[in-house]
Amino acid sequence: MMMNRIAGIAARIMVRRVATAEDVSLLRDLTLPGGFVTRDEAADLVRIERHVSALHESWGQYFVETLGSHLAWETRPIGRLTEADAFWLIERAGLHRAGPTRNFAVLIERWVAEGVALPDNLLLCIETKRENAA
Repeated sequence: MMMNRIAGIAARIMVRRVATAEDVSLLRDLTLPGGFVTRDEAADLVRIERHVSALHESWGQYFVETLGSHLAWETRPIGRLTEADAFWLIERAGLHRAGPTRNFAVLIERWVAEGVALPDNLLLCIETKRENAA
């Protein structure tokens, strides 16, 4: 079992409800050595994205790159989100209830641009929320 390298900094961000440039830099440094994140670490990043409103401008790029790589390129099948991964993301991020945050929308757009195969349940969830918001 892999250790969650970012649990401490993620907890601190959640308590403060603020992610500073220093926090994002530290997260980047902590996740860089392995070049990937574990599922628990990805869950921490999703939790920060969903529940912290004061995010430094560098957060968006870090979040999209890190979570995007984890789900699309570091798990099998490569270049494809499975139904199970999409369900995990929908549930964890509350996409079915609240719709995508700005960074989740950027993540989806990036996956589309990269040619990542996305399951219908994820696309339907996001499209339904966009239509309901309009």
